[in-house]
Amino acid sequence: MMDEKEEKQETEEKKPEDSKEDTDKGDKLTTTPLIEEARSERKKLEAANDKKAELLDREEAMMMRQALSGKAEAGQQAPKDTRTPEEKDAAYVEDFKQGKVNPLAKNAK
Repeated sequence: MMDEKEEKQETEEKKPEDSKEDTDKGDKLTTTPLIEEARSERKKLEAANDKKAELLDREEAMMMRQALSGKAEAGQQAPKDTRTPEEKDAAYVEDFKQGKVNPLAKNAK
């Protein structure tokens, strides 16, 4: 019984040494130009994906702000009339002369 234990201890002690020697003497991995090109393309894609994710986060935040402010696409506000009061009056007179506007009608605006 003692012999078996001693043999096990000897083999256990030798295993780590053998594995160290194997890695030191082992063949190094060689890479081909195709593998190097694939690795560089992968790095580029990862960088592009990271940037796209950042842009999507920013776009989502912008869309949330628009929705909360009432300026989202579904709740669009009417464009503001930038005409001066004189321009508005002149346009109303022209519409009245052409019969487009009737101030006496029930639905007059």
